[in-house]
Amino acid sequence: RYVLERYSLAALFLATNGSEWKRELSFMSPRHRTCDWASSIFGSEGVNCNEDGFASSLLMPSNNLDGTIPLELYHMEHIELIDLNFNPLLRGSIPSYIGLLSKLTRLDIGGCQFTQLPMELWELPALETFIARDTNVIGTLPTEIGNCKQLSSLQLERNQIAGSIPSEIGRCSMLRSIDLADNS
Repeated sequence: RYVLERYSLAALFLATNGSEWKRELSFMSPRHRTCDWASSIFGSEGVNCNEDGFASSLLMPSNNLDGTIPLELYHMEHIELIDLNFNPLLRGSIPSYIGLLSKLTRLDIGGCQFTQLPMELWELPALETFIARDTNVIGTLPTEIGNCKQLSSLQLERNQIAGSIPSEIGRCSMLRSIDLADNS
């Protein structure tokens, strides 16, 4: 599993022009374990691991990621938090494999340029916070949003989301904060 995680993170580095990141965070360094691919200068940015040594968070906000999220990230089965906030050159679609990250509790892709959100996103059993403000998301909120039983915060303002809020959102009994302002 550790080798697959390292491979997944190397794929992220290569797919997002890692050599041009603002903070390289020791990615790809053969001298460091994956859990050391973080920044002591910028707090907890980079890769943070759980007590078993598996990557539990990927924190890369405002780091000049340029490209698309590689499919290989689905190997990161212990990941709980992904923060790619304000990487405006990160684009494309969120890959459907996101649904395989069953421990993911927080996903922040605000300020990126993703136009599609896969249906699998709404199947994440542990998802508590989803932030995708200012991402150019196009479409409607699907009825499957009601499957996110743990969802407590949904921030989708300033996108191109049209239509009405599906009644199934009422099944999200933990939902405390929702922002859909400035959409179509």
